[in-house]
Amino acid sequence: MKKLCNLLLITLFFTTTLLYSENVRLFKSKNDFGGKTYETTFTKGDKLFDQFFIIKALTHLDINEDLAMVEYFFHKDFVAKKNYEKKIEHYGRNKKVNKAEYIYTKKFADEKGVYKVIDIINEVGEVVQVLFFYNEKFVNKYGFDNAIMYLAKGFITKIEYYYTDDFAKKQGYKLREDQYVYDSNGNKKVTFTILYNEENKEVKRIENPTNLIEMER
Repeated sequence: MKKLCNLLLITLFFTTTLLYSENVRLFKSKNDFGGKTYETTFTKGDKLFDQFFIIKALTHLDINEDLAMVEYFFHKDFVAKKNYEKKIEHYGRNKKVNKAEYIYTKKFADEKGVYKVIDIINEVGEVVQVLFFYNEKFVNKYGFDNAIMYLAKGFITKIEYYYTDDFAKKQGYKLREDQYVYDSNGNKKVTFTILYNEENKEVKRIENPTNLIEMER
């Protein structure tokens, strides 16, 4: 209950700051959600700038004037450290964030292959899935263009890698699934890698695999 209350207070703080700041203006009178979009800018001395390095936010309201989506843009110093330049929060019917997108810089994408990551968030604020999206250079090298990490209470349970049609035709599998377990000290280990074909039928199972893929964000 305490965690839920904290999330509600944070949401209220952000909403109040975004919509009632001195530096807010109407950006669009009717957006894709049927409501208005406001632009708020922040500089040194503003809480969102000083605490979160946010320089601009686009707040999208729906037709009922409830929060639908907020886009955050960050200061260059923050971007250089965290590697993403934009964050997009999506709000559900419970008026809480249920999805958060992170848009990474071209420099980071060129180096690591990841250009976007999406966190799927449950009703108590826990990340239960993380979606990774990769650029063409990465896909050409490794064969998969997106991956999904599944979590329970902050621990990875499995990661699925989705390969291109061309890769599947050559290698004989379309999906790779790595299953994770943890020891008493919290150290994770992949126990099985399972390969599936285009019909989602298992074609191979590898115990204690060594060709693991490091997820970077």
